[in-house]
Amino acid sequence: MMTMMMMMMMMMMTMTIRMMTNAEAVYVIRVRSGEAVTMRPNLTDVDRRLVKDVRWTHRNLVVSVKNNMTMCHHGRCELMVDGSLRYSRILAEDEGKYWMQAFDEHGNRVKTTDVQLLVDPVGSSSVLVPTLTCIFLIFVLILIALIVVRRRHRSTSPGTLMESDYMTMHGNRGNKEREEESVRGSGLEAPIPPQEEDIYV
Repeated sequence: MMTMMMMMMMMMMTMTIRMMTNAEAVYVIRVRSGEAVTMRPNLTDVDRRLVKDVRWTHRNLVVSVKNNMTMCHHGRCELMVDGSLRYSRILAEDEGKYWMQAFDEHGNRVKTTDVQLLVDPVGSSSVLVPTLTCIFLIFVLILIALIVVRRRHRSTSPGTLMESDYMTMHGNRGNKEREEESVRGSGLEAPIPPQEEDIYV
């Protein structure tokens, strides 16, 4: 009786250890709609010798070697000899979590693999937005560089007057013209006024 209990405990410990070592992380696969994809079961050589049935499940989908259901109901996927699930053409409805289970000849689960399939719509790309952003930024930088070069060229050209150049202005210009008119009308020669200093603005 004691031996029987010891054997049962050993079997439970072995099964627990096997379940712990077979626990896998979720694999994420990203594809574009319309592309082909293969989801692998990640079986080791030891697993392959033990495995007699591989089953992939997804909502509204079950394919299994043992049940001789190796083709999907829609005809776009099939279960391969090595246990991989291959889609010839992915659609948006195929997105989601896939669960692979591998069983030995007694029906005990040997391995499980979780795959999260992400399907990008046709025409979208995770590279498209950054690429367009880079092209736009390069265009803006070239435009700014052209504006700067053009302004520098104008300011260094001889004979051109820019807003930043100093302009000479005379202080009593309006009064000076009136004085000259009054002198002309009287016939006298106008005295030469003293030189005024130029004002720079």
